[in-house]
Amino acid sequence: SLDLDREFELVVPEGYDPGQSWPLVFNFHGLGEDVDDYIAVADYQALADEYGFIIVLPQGIQEDGGGFSWEIAVPENKDVVFFDDLLTCIGSSFNLDDTRIHVTGMSNGGLMTGLLTAVRGDILASTAPMSGGILVSVPEQENLLPVLVIWGGPEDLAFDQNFDTLADNMISALEAGHFLIACDHGLGHELQASFFDFIFPF
Repeated sequence: SLDLDREFELVVPEGYDPGQSWPLVFNFHGLGEDVDDYIAVADYQALADEYGFIIVLPQGIQEDGGGFSWEIAVPENKDVVFFDDLLTCIGSSFNLDDTRIHVTGMSNGGLMTGLLTAVRGDILASTAPMSGGILVSVPEQENLLPVLVIWGGPEDLAFDQNFDTLADNMISALEAGHFLIACDHGLGHELQASFFDFIFPF
């Protein structure tokens, strides 16, 4: 990916059969986390087995002296290229259902989810940003994909960002055509493993 070494974890259902095509879920971590931190949030193997998804957990690029993050304010950037490359790479090794590519993520990863909703909506089946938003303009899209917007209400504040406002702005940007579900869980800027129990069925 642009001559950068990138890391990710891949979770494959134990019942994977290359004779059938499989959905793929991208799941992006938050600011300052790495992929190992995010893996600790939930039992992704159990989720992959239960719902029949391949799950990929990409890792952002480490900032100088800091944690890992996603570039979320520019439509075409190195992380969008990483998404494209991962999709191609995983598709060359596993039998993917190209009509069932899904994206979710938390916080900075939720903003990455929003970015991909805007710039890769033509190839995605659904997105579910958790405490995320969209910081770029949303072009007209033929594929008005379903979006599940999840956030923690007025106390959803982190890293000088008001995710309550970002969620409202995202809903306003998408509600004129997309199938949209808005879920204010009221827990502030928090991620719980139980969130995936309604994200994955969606």
